[in-house]
Amino acid sequence: MLLLSLCIVLSLPSCRRQSEDVQDPDSRTASAWMEFRMGEDKRAIGIFGDISENSKVSKNVRTHALYGLACAHWHKLPDLK
Repeated sequence: MLLLSLCIVLSLPSCRRQSEDVQDPDSRTASAWMEFRMGEDKRAIGIFGDISENSKVSKNVRTHALYGLACAHWHKLPDLK
C-alpha cells in the first residue's frame, strides 16, 4: 500500500500542464483573448501580463499583449452613467 502511494505521488508532477514559457506566444495571446471574451478578466490579465513582461517575445506580440492588458483592465471598470 505504501509503495502504491509512493508511485502515485511521484507520478503526479508528470501530469501537470505544459509550462507557459514553452507555449507559443501567439497561441497564448489567442487564449488570453478567448478568456477576455468569456468574461474571465483576471485570467486574461494574468496571461497578457506574462506575455508583455517576457523579454523573449517580439515587439509585435508585446504590443498586442499590452493592448489586451489595457482592454481587460478597462473592462473591469464600473459603468459611471
